[in-house]
Amino acid sequence: MGSRNEKQALEQLPAWAPEYLACWGSKKPDGGRMTVRFAAEFAGVTPSAVRNLRERSATFSRLEEIARHAGAEWAQTYIEAGLRALAPGLMRALAELIADKNAQTVLKGIEWLRNKPQALSLEGTVGVSQGGWDLSGLSDDELDQMLLNLDVIDGAEE
Repeated sequence: MGSRNEKQALEQLPAWAPEYLACWGSKKPDGGRMTVRFAAEFAGVTPSAVRNLRERSATFSRLEEIARHAGAEWAQTYIEAGLRALAPGLMRALAELIADKNAQTVLKGIEWLRNKPQALSLEGTVGVSQGGWDLSGLSDDELDQMLLNLDVIDGAEE
């Protein structure tokens, strides 16, 4: 099916379909396996309406299959793979924003430094080697003060 036909098929799905699919791809509140009856009632339709749509629409059947078997773990790995592919461009853009002394970017960088998240590994100097944004040797108190100073500057620019 071409992308145009696929788009038309998606647009022709009933209004309740996204809510049903979201429920169908999750666990029941009691932790058990999701049923058509529960997901259909949650979406405000009957189980027979779901079964009829499943028979009429290959697109809906595929979406239902994806919702059922492509859980959060798959989505997370998909997003992580995408971010890994974008990482070089993201880092170049971040470096340009820091080099331009973009206040919001610098504030976010300081926030990351202050919170010291486990997943963030900083090596060497932070910022642009030619500029004055080497924050690697600052204490938490110094970072707090810098954040306050930048927050004041950011407020003055608006």
